Amino acid sequence: MKSIPKIFLKSIVLLLVLCILTGCSRQPVSYTATDIAMGTVLNQTVYTTGEDETGNITELVRSLERDTLSWRVSDSEIAGLNASQAGIPMSLSEELWEDLLLLQEVSKQSGGAFDFTLGTLTGLWNIDAQAQSDHEEIRIPTEEEIARALENSGYDKVLLKDGCITLEGGIQLDLGAAGKGIACDRIGDYLKGTNITGAVISVGGSVITYGGKPDGSPWQVGIVNPEDTSRLLGTFSLTGEWYISTSGDYERYIEVDGIRYHHILDPTSGYPAQSNLRSVTVIAKSGALSDALSTACFVLGQEEGMALAAYFNAETVFVDKEGNLYLSEGIKDIFRQTAE
Repeated sequence: MKSIPKIFLKSIVLLLVLCILTGCSRQPVSYTATDIAMGTVLNQTVYTTGEDETGNITELVRSLERDTLSWRVSDSEIAGLNASQAGIPMSLSEELWEDLLLLQEVSKQSGGAFDFTLGTLTGLWNIDAQAQSDHEEIRIPTEEEIARALENSGYDKVLLKDGCITLEGGIQLDLGAAGKGIACDRIGDYLKGTNITGAVISVGGSVITYGGKPDGSPWQVGIVNPEDTSRLLGTFSLTGEWYISTSGDYERYIEVDGIRYHHILDPTSGYPAQSNLRSVTVIAKSGALSDALSTACFVLGQEEGMALAAYFNAETVFVDKEGNLYLSEGIKDIFRQTAE
């Protein structure tokens, strides 16, 4: 057998070196998927030099709900905490510990406009289930029922210390107002360990952008027009990793005698928030933060809400009931309103 000439060996070595230096790998391939997870639509567009990861991402979100966040699933971590004995410290998984520390800080800084202990109240209203029900009869809680539910709520009745949580009697945790954002955080952590070079993924009203497109163009993330949800109010042009959450009165609601009762409850009154707003969109570097802030800002209203978001270095778009838009200063260069 003839030996390979040295000139060819040198060429092979040179080619291997060039491949290493220039990243001689597959060009990113795009995958899209639409699924149902966490009771909402999960939309994915990913670019990867490896295998299709959309199925893994879907399962990640579903398992997060099933194993950790859902108070409806009896063996989830949150359901276990809700069933625990009052006054007894309960250990938390590391990720949930970090989530709850952040949510408690948002609760404190918002003066309770965001509150993750409203499980009794949200269960009483049950707006999600009633909005999806085919039954004609819709039940509005009485003032007495709401007052009793509020007695069993309050973020200040939760003690977080040394990786453990202690709940006062009657407290029921409900992370629904931040759960979609938490899911986006988990997705962001997962993406960093894959061959995905870019992605835009939405979990209901929460979105994560990650990496970039092969052509270098920015991600386009739209805000729904509250007056006509088939249209966009405007779009953000974003590059890199960002978390965007929108809370609005048009998302989930019931109507009784011409009155709309939406799902964003005011922890002070126990009723759907009345702040003259239709929607709030928050852009931040954390999904849990953007989701919790969008709820808190909606409850507080435009002026106080914008100040709260600024405290957390988040950017905002407020839409009031007259259709007026209020943009934080840092967002004006990346947001474009849709032409009428």
